[in-house]
Amino acid sequence: MTEQFLRGDYMPHGHCYLWQPHILWTHVVSDLLIATAYFSIPFAIILFMRKRRDIGYHKVFLLFSLFILFCGITHLFGIWTIWQGVYGYHGIAKALTAGISMATAFYLYKLLPELLKVPTISQYEGIKSEYGNTKRQNKILTHLLQDHTQTKWMLDALPLSFILANEQGEIVFTNEHFKTEFGSTWDKLEALLTTNSQDFEKLIQTNSSTLVLNQTLSFIGHITTEKETKSVEVSLTKKEFEGEVHLFVTLKDLKEVALLKQQLVESNARFERAIGATNDGIWDWNIVTGEQVWSPKFFELIGLSHSEEAKYETWFNHIHPTHQEKVQQAVDLHLKTGTHYEVEYLGKNSQGEYGWFLTRGNSICDENGEPIMMSGSLRYIDEQKKSQNLLLERTRFLEALYMGTNHGIWVVEYVDDDFIFTTYNNTALKWTGITQQQIINKRLSELSFFSDEIKQHVFSRYLTCITQDKPLEYVEYIPFAGDAKWFKTSLYPVKGDNDTHFLIGSAVDITTEKETQQQLAKNHNFLESLLDSSVCGFYIFNLETQQNERINRTYTELLGYELEDFANDVDLLEKFHPDDRDNVIEHMQVVMASSDNSKHYLEYRFRHKNGHWVWCYSVDSVLERDESGNPKRMLGTFVDVSDKNELLNKLKSSNDYLEQFAFIASHDLQEPLRKISAFSESLYHRLHGQFDTDPDSEFELERLQLAAKRLSKMIEDLLKLSRINSDALNLDTVEFGQILAPVIDGLELAIEKVKASVHCENEEQIITVDVGLFSQVLQNLIGNAIKFAKPNTAPKIHILVDQREISIVIKIIDNGIGLDQSHAKRIFEPFKRLHTREKYEGSGIGLAIVAQILKVHNAHIYCESVENEGATFTIELPKEQ
Repeated sequence: MTEQFLRGDYMPHGHCYLWQPHILWTHVVSDLLIATAYFSIPFAIILFMRKRRDIGYHKVFLLFSLFILFCGITHLFGIWTIWQGVYGYHGIAKALTAGISMATAFYLYKLLPELLKVPTISQYEGIKSEYGNTKRQNKILTHLLQDHTQTKWMLDALPLSFILANEQGEIVFTNEHFKTEFGSTWDKLEALLTTNSQDFEKLIQTNSSTLVLNQTLSFIGHITTEKETKSVEVSLTKKEFEGEVHLFVTLKDLKEVALLKQQLVESNARFERAIGATNDGIWDWNIVTGEQVWSPKFFELIGLSHSEEAKYETWFNHIHPTHQEKVQQAVDLHLKTGTHYEVEYLGKNSQGEYGWFLTRGNSICDENGEPIMMSGSLRYIDEQKKSQNLLLERTRFLEALYMGTNHGIWVVEYVDDDFIFTTYNNTALKWTGITQQQIINKRLSELSFFSDEIKQHVFSRYLTCITQDKPLEYVEYIPFAGDAKWFKTSLYPVKGDNDTHFLIGSAVDITTEKETQQQLAKNHNFLESLLDSSVCGFYIFNLETQQNERINRTYTELLGYELEDFANDVDLLEKFHPDDRDNVIEHMQVVMASSDNSKHYLEYRFRHKNGHWVWCYSVDSVLERDESGNPKRMLGTFVDVSDKNELLNKLKSSNDYLEQFAFIASHDLQEPLRKISAFSESLYHRLHGQFDTDPDSEFELERLQLAAKRLSKMIEDLLKLSRINSDALNLDTVEFGQILAPVIDGLELAIEKVKASVHCENEEQIITVDVGLFSQVLQNLIGNAIKFAKPNTAPKIHILVDQREISIVIKIIDNGIGLDQSHAKRIFEPFKRLHTREKYEGSGIGLAIVAQILKVHNAHIYCESVENEGATFTIELPKEQ
């Protein structure tokens, strides 16, 4: 039975909807929303029940919550049965819902009589309103009682006698002060008072009917008591309260007034004496009437006589025009806002000159808060102001100096064996990389930005200064974070009040100076090492004492002398070779006469300490001059050129031998060549008629003559090459065009033959050369440009002359056949040919001669070329030879 009841394979409810989506989902969504609402309602009921426990009936709320919750569950089962036929479970849910619903209905009917007794909202509001009215009435009565008690207490506390009477003059109430002064037996005003005022008598007799409401009248009257008759001041006021007219009467005993008057006279006399003794001028101003009262000192301060009228305008006119606006604004501001009135200004003094004044004052206001009286004082503060300005100026100067100086400045106080920083200026803060808050009022031992080692060092220095009680100066190295610095620090001990000890510290950053010193020392050591390691001898020669002041190690190594070896020399010139002494004297005179400390060169022989001669090549210049500009010290360097000179002598001998050999060889070789040429030419003429039948003989004879001529030309060129040396140079300074023109003339036939063109830029450039030799250079280069022209192409030769900083650059550019750049250096070697003699004639020594000529001119030549695109020969010639 249970299994059948709880089966889930019954036909789903969706079949009833024919699985139509619009019907199916309408039911599903609706049931889902209803279930959601049913599930949320119990939570709201439970929340209400917990918040309002005073209502009770908790079981009803719980039953309603369960009933609504199970209603929601049945709707969820309704959704489930659309797809699954679990109608048994659905029935159980409905059964539980039915049970809880019946229980809720039964319990609700059971409570119904009790619930009907609960008051309605309107009934509750009525009770609440009635309770509120009663409460307000009680509160009003309480306030009235409190006001009455308070009013009576206030009247009894007044130091005046107070009477309240009705319109007929019958006394209704008197305060405690009246009863004490005059007794409590009075019942009518007319029995109490006798006055010398007929108006008062009339008022009393006519029941005060003629007195206007809220009007106050004052009289002088008398009250006779059992002991005495007292004079009183009477004030009578008529008031109306809740339809009834009352008379308010105040009585003031004139005996107290007389006493006060006497005290006032005495006080005024003391005040007059005080005013006369002070240096201040006193003023009083009735703002309503404009009337002013000045003390005699006031008149004196502003240079007026006492007979003049005291007026605001008179005082205002004595103020300097540039200060009047400021003063008036201060007065207006005080009268408007009640702020403190105190202003300094420039005004005319008793001598009629402008000086500084200080005025201050205060005002009295009426019941509406409007000022009616203003009083104050005027003081002449010129001396004080000047002293103040001077002090302020000095303070600003010292402050600017303190904060703006590049010296670090600080103050520490010695307390409990420690030092507290009380002052620390901007420069010190910048060095340390901290703020004022990190150091002011901090102990040295508390500073975290200093290492323990630095703090111990600083403490030791500070304590030494305190102990010795005298200034202390020292140089210290402080490694701040990422920026170590050298400082020159000064400490000054100062004793304060109560046996306190202070230190004023100042420091200047000498890091740059220290680093410079270290660098100078380093450079000095480096220069010492460099000079001692140099291959050159070094000396500093004092032109006044004619002694060497300093020499380096190389000097000693080259010449054998130590510096002390020159101490006893009477004449250093004796150590020079006798043949060189005149040159040395002339050289020294040239060095001393130079005005630009230029370098001067000399080669001489100097006696070695061992006695042999050493060839020296020196460079000398003036190192130092005196105040008059006269040379004082000379700096010199030299090298040992003994080996060089020996080699040069050997080379010269060799060159002379080679030149002699070349001349002899040339002469000896030319002689047989001349015979070969003569006999071959004679043989050629004799056999000329047989060449038709024997053409080989003609060819062989022509080749023989050509070979002889070529060999002769080669011998001539070799002789020229051997004779080119620097000793044979004859230098002249001329324009480049003056050398080029004869060369072009000499090549005129060759130029015309191939229709060549030669163009030169900057012919006016001045050069210093051996004109004859340099002409050979140009002739060779231009001749080669013509010789090595492209077939069927007219040669174009472009010459550029350009002046550089230290040289003259000459470029010869052609459009010939050019050459491979790999051969650009070989072509300047003797007998190096890139083409056969049959194709291009020549000895192969022409460019070698060019290179040698330029070499003896200290010049350089190099070639830049691309094959079949021409060549560029560049000559770099020194400006000065």
